Amino acid sequence: MGSLAVSRTLRRGIAVVLAVVVATAAALFAAASASPDEVQHTKKPADSSGEMLIAAHRGASGMAPSNTLTAFSLGIKQKADFIEFDLHLTADDEIVLVHDTVLDTTTNVRELFPDRAPWRVRDFTLDEIKQLDAGSPFNPRFTGEEVPTLREAIELINHRAGVQLDVKSPHLYPGISERIIEELEAVPGYLPGALKRGLIQVLAFDREWLTEDFMPIAPDGITFVPMWGAGNIPSREALEETAEYTDWMITAFDNVANNPRLHDDLHDLGFNFGLYTLNDAGRMYDAYDLGAAAVATDYPDMLREMIDHGLLGLEFEPPEDDAEDIVFESSHYRLVLSTSPDTRIVNLGFDPSGQGQHREILNHTTRGTVPFVGVGQFSPVLPIGEPAEIVQSDDGRELSLLGIPMLGEPIEVDWEFRFEDEWFDHEMTWHVNGETSEPVYQVGWGLDTGLPRIGDNEILDRERSHAMPMSDWTVAWDDNLTVVAAYQDGSAWADDDVFFSTAHNFIAWTPHWESGGRDWPAGEYDGGKWRIGASGTGGDEEYATQLHAELNG
Repeated sequence: MGSLAVSRTLRRGIAVVLAVVVATAAALFAAASASPDEVQHTKKPADSSGEMLIAAHRGASGMAPSNTLTAFSLGIKQKADFIEFDLHLTADDEIVLVHDTVLDTTTNVRELFPDRAPWRVRDFTLDEIKQLDAGSPFNPRFTGEEVPTLREAIELINHRAGVQLDVKSPHLYPGISERIIEELEAVPGYLPGALKRGLIQVLAFDREWLTEDFMPIAPDGITFVPMWGAGNIPSREALEETAEYTDWMITAFDNVANNPRLHDDLHDLGFNFGLYTLNDAGRMYDAYDLGAAAVATDYPDMLREMIDHGLLGLEFEPPEDDAEDIVFESSHYRLVLSTSPDTRIVNLGFDPSGQGQHREILNHTTRGTVPFVGVGQFSPVLPIGEPAEIVQSDDGRELSLLGIPMLGEPIEVDWEFRFEDEWFDHEMTWHVNGETSEPVYQVGWGLDTGLPRIGDNEILDRERSHAMPMSDWTVAWDDNLTVVAAYQDGSAWADDDVFFSTAHNFIAWTPHWESGGRDWPAGEYDGGKWRIGASGTGGDEEYATQLHAELNG
């Protein structure tokens, strides 16, 4: 039998200590003070409010189609220091932004031009490329998103963030160096201020092109950033040669993390080095500890939140006082709910065999297993507070956490649970008590699972994607365990979306989801009901279907 009890458990807290500041911090974050005419080839990035610069990799490409104006806008909104994008040259010498030398990996070019294989960028004119859809391959809601030009990107970003121009395969594009400079100069009022503030970095794996073709004609103030790919470890001699023209370089995370010699050489020679592409919090902490000056990420909001909350460089220690958690435990699962200082599921383990050997499934790398609301943006979501009232039944089987506030907005949620031996139900009721400060982008709850595969009744093993409307059931699973969240049909006031993030093994159920947001009028809203259970078989669709049928029977 299960039992509900309030237990005294020690939760990890944060003790603030002096942050470890990398040796080059002063150079990294001081603004250049010379006039545009006096600026030399800079070795300084733009100012940053944190101690490690954030580069939005192809924009905020974890949440919007890569190398698009939407992804760039989102990267700016998420306070990235730099927006990184990839440059290629069209048949009529226009610079467009796509990742690969071919167009079929990120657009619908195969449908519009079926006879033009292999669909190389250099074989298409700008007018032809502008007919392509760069949004729907990522998600249908972005249908119609165009492939942007360099000029369009600069006009959008302007001085709101720095830019990292990643010049792909320049040997394919004679004259691209001159065209880059022409396009930067073509945006009125942009170039002098950008050069003065160190807002332009030019990146290239082709270091010979960078030094012999681009550098001789580049205006003073551009930062030159040679790159080394995964497994390509620069020698000390190569770094010393590089240090003659720049103190910036970018390389793969593992190159530095797994190579003490390279790590020591970079610091000995005074390099500001950037690492790519880091999409989980653990590696972001590691990058800081390695002394990285910058990190490229598809999720700039995550790193910005870590910086703004002072997490980088801190030591973690237990708090002085214990905190009360609510625990339900049966032979099939164990659930631990925190209610202070915020409200969330902090532990969730399953043993489908009923032997009481619970296997923990949460990893706590994204938003947590918690209700959430995004106002004015998708992320970061609003901080969540403590419930105004906790009500539980005498037998411990029913628990209500009432009046949980979404801090900073007139929104509360009631979160209610029903515990059975082999599964539990939970449901939410949302209360909007006034007008929100900005349009609401999303409302729902998320499961922050450590299981490697996620999916639903449509696609069992999903890549990063959305399901619309709400899935009958969703699963997180591996070869030996399937955790199921079965949905009670029609229990939410709307069923806009289920989001699957394979980078973080995170699933979000969002009755309210809209890019750009929409008004959420005052009132009470049924937030949906789910039944959570587990099977000891990997990818167990039969059990998931059964759980959904029982909930809806």
